[in-house]
Amino acid sequence: MVGEITGGTSRPQRSDKFRNGRIWTAYFGSAIFMICLLSLEACAPPLYHVDLRYRPTGKLCQPASEKMGHYAVTVAGLNDVRKTEDKPLIGKVMNGSGGGIPILPEHTNVADSVSSNIRECLTRLGYGVATESPSWNLKEDTVHQGWGDMLVGGNIDELEAACEDSILHLKKTCRVHVKLSIVFASVPERRIFDRLTVRSSASLEDIFVSEKTIGQLTNAAFSDVVENIFCDSATADKIERAMKSSRPGI
Repeated sequence: MVGEITGGTSRPQRSDKFRNGRIWTAYFGSAIFMICLLSLEACAPPLYHVDLRYRPTGKLCQPASEKMGHYAVTVAGLNDVRKTEDKPLIGKVMNGSGGGIPILPEHTNVADSVSSNIRECLTRLGYGVATESPSWNLKEDTVHQGWGDMLVGGNIDELEAACEDSILHLKKTCRVHVKLSIVFASVPERRIFDRLTVRSSASLEDIFVSEKTIGQLTNAAFSDVVENIFCDSATADKIERAMKSSRPGI
């Protein structure tokens, strides 16, 4: 009887060892998994760069009339009035450790990138666009007569990409907000004839955050704003009327 009792108590001891082994295996596997995730986060780039570019969205744009190609349009450097202390940045990619990886324009600063892409859009629409980009404070009495026939300026109110790339979430998120306030002025008359404020946003969920993803999202929102301003038929009509009024001989 004693032998039977001893034999009966030995089986639970072997079972406890088996359960303990499985628990330690699970702990070990979880630890390896977390190490792998931390390694991936450690391999994140120190900076993200975005090539901010106007990309036609497929929206039906009203091209400028043939006469508009004979007028000189100057695009002033837009004023960066975003409510941020980090004006050189487009945004940040936040990671799980609480730090943020900066997102920067690839070639130049934000204001110059926006202004050059507005020139690109106007050129595509058939306007005669000057290469210079002067500074302008959006006041009529500071319009210089040497700035062609029409002056386009304005403010960058919002241009921000905010991304979450935490190892704690399987899906990563990116959100982009763009808001531009554009002012149109007749240079010969030194007269502002139109003001427009347009905003757009875009968001995306994916398993990875990359420069390509951030760039595509930022350019989609930015291009949508640019086309909503300059592809609008009412805006095109106002521009043509103002130009013909200032220089009726063309």
